[in-house]
Amino acid sequence: MKQIISIKPIRRMLGMIGLAGLSLLGCSRMEYLVQPERAATQPLQALLTSAAEEMMIGIYIAPPFDFTEPVHYQRIKDANVDFIQDISGQHTPANKLAMLDMADSAGLKMIVADDRINGSDAQITAMLDTYNNHPAVIGYFIKDEPTAAQLNDAATRYGKVLGYDPSKLPHVNLFPSYATGALGSINYENDYVQQWINLAGAANLKYLSMDNYPFLSNGQFRQDPYYHDLDVIRRLGIRYGIKTSAYLQSVGVAGMYRRPNTDELRFSAYSTLAYGVKIPVWFSYWTPVSSTEVFTDAIIDLTGAKTNLYDPFRILNAELKQIGRTLIHTDAVAVYHSGTSLPAGASPIPASFMVKPVDPSANLIMTHFVNAANGKEYVMVVNKSFTTTLNATFSTGSTITNVQWISKTNGDAVATDFNPATHQFSASFLPGEGKLFPLTIALPEVTVSTLSGSGTAGYADGAAATAKFNFVTNTGMATDYLGNAYIADIDNHCIRKIDASGTVTTLAGSPGVSGNTDGTGAAARFNHPTDVAVDGYGNVYVADTWNWAVRKITPGGTVTTILGWIVPFPQGMAIDQAQQKLYLVSALPSASNGKLYELSLSGTLTTRTLDRPVTAGSIKLDNGGNLVVADNFNSVVYRVNRSNWKTEVIAGAAGQHGTADGVGANARFDHPWGLAIDAANNIYVAGCGHQFDAPTIAATASNIRMIQANSNKVITLAGSTQGYANGTGAAATFNVPTGIAVYQNQLLVLDRVNQRIRKLIK
Repeated sequence: MKQIISIKPIRRMLGMIGLAGLSLLGCSRMEYLVQPERAATQPLQALLTSAAEEMMIGIYIAPPFDFTEPVHYQRIKDANVDFIQDISGQHTPANKLAMLDMADSAGLKMIVADDRINGSDAQITAMLDTYNNHPAVIGYFIKDEPTAAQLNDAATRYGKVLGYDPSKLPHVNLFPSYATGALGSINYENDYVQQWINLAGAANLKYLSMDNYPFLSNGQFRQDPYYHDLDVIRRLGIRYGIKTSAYLQSVGVAGMYRRPNTDELRFSAYSTLAYGVKIPVWFSYWTPVSSTEVFTDAIIDLTGAKTNLYDPFRILNAELKQIGRTLIHTDAVAVYHSGTSLPAGASPIPASFMVKPVDPSANLIMTHFVNAANGKEYVMVVNKSFTTTLNATFSTGSTITNVQWISKTNGDAVATDFNPATHQFSASFLPGEGKLFPLTIALPEVTVSTLSGSGTAGYADGAAATAKFNFVTNTGMATDYLGNAYIADIDNHCIRKIDASGTVTTLAGSPGVSGNTDGTGAAARFNHPTDVAVDGYGNVYVADTWNWAVRKITPGGTVTTILGWIVPFPQGMAIDQAQQKLYLVSALPSASNGKLYELSLSGTLTTRTLDRPVTAGSIKLDNGGNLVVADNFNSVVYRVNRSNWKTEVIAGAAGQHGTADGVGANARFDHPWGLAIDAANNIYVAGCGHQFDAPTIAATASNIRMIQANSNKVITLAGSTQGYANGTGAAATFNVPTGIAVYQNQLLVLDRVNQRIRKLIK
């Protein structure tokens, strides 16, 4: 519904629909509105990234040229709008400059449309020369709703604007997924949105914009594509560090879209924010005129008069500006829905989520926001009802010590009725309203004890205090469904089993005797095994490193070879029992150069090539079916999407080593090794503090870290300097931990140099 192809001065005649040459193409901006634009303020990057940044609010279409008067532009400014998307590319440069002068006099910015953007390089340069030094110009319209075939041309012109002035905003807005007439049956995320990012370049994109109009004329709400598309740009925006923008419906079209009421405007605003949008743009502010479509009144009617939506629009924008002071610095790391019926593809609120409605039937959006710079966390709650005020009570996790809410009057955090004894608070929501709640979260308290091991290298089965292991170098461990631990006892060439009391037995292998022999118990031979994985039946799979083999041990201790002498020095191992597959990391740099090894339990090997180097370290499967890898050389933890084998760093910065806690790329690891993942998808990292086989070990990196699900916030649970001490948190010490496993509420850690298995209880 947004495709305005040509707009000429509109005569101020009441109710003139066919006015002088105005033409709108197909309801293209509800389904497609053609020349939209977007803006921010002042020098673009200063606007989008400054520490004092505010949420910038835009409107689609400027007042027609005949209305280029102070009263109309001041009215826009009074409604808490920051910029205008000018789509009238056919105006003369003189008229356009007059509109820019008027915008500037009201303290507004504009994204400029000029048909020369579609011309030759010389024409584009001439266009930019015309406007670029005007103080109201923050960007240029490139293309609204390009088809997949038009993305490359749009990206080329986008690049030309940036090449002329990198501080300006080139504006390209994408179709919604339901525009199948224009997009066909392509995969919306991969073949359209991702393709646009690829062609324009993630580093070049100032923001990622799309439109989606959900309020249909038949009274229905088109919910599935609405939430789907918002989630696509949310996830891709976070992945590539790109701000997102979306159009908010504020007009109707006869036979297609209804005119939203005040409550629906409110829902549009807050649901969009709940999906992490930082640049909301209203379509439409001024009532459009079309030769093919009949538009309802928007916020301003055809005569330039306010409609009944103006005051709600003005008030909503003021609210968005206040909570936007907080939201602008956050990422919407997870979005959940509650209620009796969820939208297709939406995620229900996990049992482990830190804030949940006491009544699970409450019809809500709940978003987890995180400020990566300071680690602060928030929950946004949106009432999805368009008609009913909701009074809701929420329960929180035990680590939440306070809940506030962000005032929509001044943007400050103010008190709720949070009760720390019951861990509950309540709130009231108008139809469609959202509220943002800052959370005060205590660090989890972890108590460390010794499960097994005398502390002396050697070999001995038996009771916890007398058992001995021989962890000559980095090695791993796993647990079964009963809580038994299995250890790759590398220099004893054995697989050891430890029960809940710490008693140690040898499942298979002969202590101190290397070899490559199948068999049962002590008759079997291994050669420096370094990792294990356990399936739901108690079978143990072994990375038999120096044999270049993968072995299987039944619960009774019978060893068979799944694949032998194929994968060079397999060292990290993960299992996907549902798909009957193992995943391996090689310790040999030439073999692991960008490669993972996928092995079926029947012995079929497939090499998977990634978009980054693969180095020694642990590999595990998370609850979403992705692989998680500890990159020991580069000191990052990254995720591998098995649908396309693309990778994404979860935490750490490649090549930057340290032990700083923080969110995502702000955290530091010092050559991590072991990984474990719990039922809530939290990742635990055993930090060994040295590059594999390097002689130098960092004295302060023997720690156990947690990467929180969704937020990617890294916190140190226990450990500090090298040593051996039980205790709580930093008072406990380890000495090069390299293996870690989860069972219920406890972690088990292979404390390599201390020759012990430690237990952490949260």
